[in-house]
Amino acid sequence: MPSRYRSAWLLGVLALVCFCLRWPIDNYTCNPDKWHSSTVMDSPPFDGKVLPWRPPASEGATFFSSVFRGGGGTPAIFAMFGGQRYLVANILWNYSDVLFHQGKPYDMVYPLESAVALNPRFIDAWSVYGWHLAWNLNTYTKDPAKKQKWLLAGESVDLRAVQANPDNPRPCFDLSWLYLQRMGNYDKAEKWLKYVVEGKDKHGAMHFQPISAADKKGLSITDVDLIRDRKWDPFVFGHRLAYVYKKQGIIHTGAKGQAYFKKAIATYDLCLKLDPADKVATSNKNELLDNMENQDWIAKQRAQEDQIRKNYGMTQLDYGNNHSPSQEIYGQ
Repeated sequence: MPSRYRSAWLLGVLALVCFCLRWPIDNYTCNPDKWHSSTVMDSPPFDGKVLPWRPPASEGATFFSSVFRGGGGTPAIFAMFGGQRYLVANILWNYSDVLFHQGKPYDMVYPLESAVALNPRFIDAWSVYGWHLAWNLNTYTKDPAKKQKWLLAGESVDLRAVQANPDNPRPCFDLSWLYLQRMGNYDKAEKWLKYVVEGKDKHGAMHFQPISAADKKGLSITDVDLIRDRKWDPFVFGHRLAYVYKKQGIIHTGAKGQAYFKKAIATYDLCLKLDPADKVATSNKNELLDNMENQDWIAKQRAQEDQIRKNYGMTQLDYGNNHSPSQEIYGQ
């Protein structure tokens, strides 16, 4: 038998076998009642334990079962073999949005996991995935152990996004935003923002270059977004790093607090060097210059910080002991 006919015959047999197995496989791997993690956490071996969670590997899945369980089933696998991985990733991404509008937020987990498994460069999918776990599912869940599980799951996804896209600064922002706004861990937020804005490799070269006002001149919003995939935007990263430095200055007392205020001012200076028309940087810098030694202003800022941490269930701070949020377990 000629080799071309033999190959066609083998492919035909493989297709027939997959077709016969389609229903039991798809029912097992795609049925959310069996597999989505809000259900899995109620059963052994998890039993409500708080574990750093990386779906689907922690649940015994493989790359292919991830695609199956994402809602694509057998057609998704065949499309992937046909070189349509990115197409399937976009379909599953859209499918997760459909599930959201159908009021099925827990069922969105696997389409999002499948989308980033098929296309690790899918930045928007990574961003929504981590946000959905750490914000939405954490909020919808009432059990404290499961709330912690979803929070750590969002952190795990954002860390994977950074690892999968080392040349793109946007996942670093998602991770720093999670630490800043959701966990209240300003030390970790500072670490990832500094990595983008100030970080250098072993040869002394910057990990990422900044975007100046001249770089944006005459470009459409779409073109600027493409630049943001390679460089850091001072209005996004610079302002956020200065804000974290300000937070640290409010929390810490004495010389350490003043040193953080000075770092915030220096960061705003960098933003203004890149874009002299940055009115927000100018206003925030002047506020710090006028008030960084004003104890009444610092006390007011601390009161606001306490209220924020209370609203989000974060651990309250003990300013008398020069307390740092990084020493505490994450809030809700």
